[in-house]
Amino acid sequence: MNRWIPNYDRLGRSLPSIFVDKHAVTEESLLKVHDAPYSALVKKEGDVVYAVDSDGKTIAEGSDDASVIRAAISYKKENSVVYIAPGTYNITGYPPTKNENGVSYQLKNFTLIIDGILCRNDSDRDIIHIDNSENVTIIFRGGYINGLNVGGTGLSFGSVKGLRIIKPRIINTVYDGIYMSACEKVYIEMPVIENVGNSGIELNPTDVGPNKNVVIENPVIYNAGVNGIGLGIGYNENITIINPKIYGCSERGIVGTHTRDLAVIGGQIHDNGYSGITLSKTENVKLIGVRSYNNGQAGGTYAGVELLGSAPEYCEHTQIFGGMYYDDQDTPTQSYGIWITGGARNTVVIGAKVYGNISEDLHDAGINSKIEHVEGYKNKNSGTATVSSGSTRVTVNHGLVDTPKKVHITPLSDPGDRYWVENRTPTSFDIVIATAPSSDVTFAWYAEV
Repeated sequence: MNRWIPNYDRLGRSLPSIFVDKHAVTEESLLKVHDAPYSALVKKEGDVVYAVDSDGKTIAEGSDDASVIRAAISYKKENSVVYIAPGTYNITGYPPTKNENGVSYQLKNFTLIIDGILCRNDSDRDIIHIDNSENVTIIFRGGYINGLNVGGTGLSFGSVKGLRIIKPRIINTVYDGIYMSACEKVYIEMPVIENVGNSGIELNPTDVGPNKNVVIENPVIYNAGVNGIGLGIGYNENITIINPKIYGCSERGIVGTHTRDLAVIGGQIHDNGYSGITLSKTENVKLIGVRSYNNGQAGGTYAGVELLGSAPEYCEHTQIFGGMYYDDQDTPTQSYGIWITGGARNTVVIGAKVYGNISEDLHDAGINSKIEHVEGYKNKNSGTATVSSGSTRVTVNHGLVDTPKKVHITPLSDPGDRYWVENRTPTSFDIVIATAPSSDVTFAWYAEV
């Protein structure tokens, strides 16, 4: 039986087909392996799946989709490209990236191009799982992964150095959409992940070691059963998340625990069950131009961003530049825009905007915080107040968000006697002169929370 296999050159152009062996392949596929567009090609017709190599010869054929894909991947584990053509592939048993004993193939300079739909048809197993490999690229060129609410994790990686995942779409997994541990030099471009049971993307360093030098660009994650992006317990290092769109997750949009050198740049994180971003016992985190709003949908005390920690593991050196942390719903659910607890040290917030939150727009109980030019949060103020002749005091309404810790006063004329500040409250303080002056005395004042 002759079969036609659609294929493309490196520019995505259709190529003419000829027949070699009993499967159709392209003229370009007759080139040597290192020049061909693929090392193995997988195609499904009806209930039959088959794989051919770059010379058009059959690698495997049968009705077990996973075993045929497994044969294509194991055919040449280094310097190879495996292409899965359009079609729906039902994966049962071990993932096709593992052998029949459940051991992952060790791949090197390996590319997997997915044009088909990979469906997990039995329970509690990953769909793609790769360990102990180097320079692995997975490209979704139209296909996607569907866990069918029985499969474990969509893409799972352990100890992979040099990992690129391009435009993955993953839906309906029981556990994470993408999981990785002890991976280095990772780039994930434009992942779309929805309806997963655990985290959309989980970077968990506890199994083997930390994940290092990871970039996640333009992720769209919604309806995750736990978190949008989870940075698990045990230090991840040098993680960059660019322009995330994370919403509708049961718990948090982004959670970082024991993470060093994390940057979240831009994006929108909203309508999640708990806080938009939670940082706990982290070091050197930058949030730049992030919008985190209308979180706390599950009820309880949550925030656009919350900084947690405890001695001796503080949430240390967090910098928030710009961005908006607010609630604009008719019935607000987000308690705080920015919530800095006593477990945070050396926090900097500059140029952000906060408004509409239930309890406070910005709550600062941290150690050595620096907060400047935050619209909606006034932690510094100054002005003048006058003690009238014949009086000994004047009440100043300072306009600050809380009781000022510092108040400095300077008389602009001779007060005639001692003067001081008393009765500091969240709304006002008093300037007092020991003896009532014979003429008005004006004081310049500065107050800071």
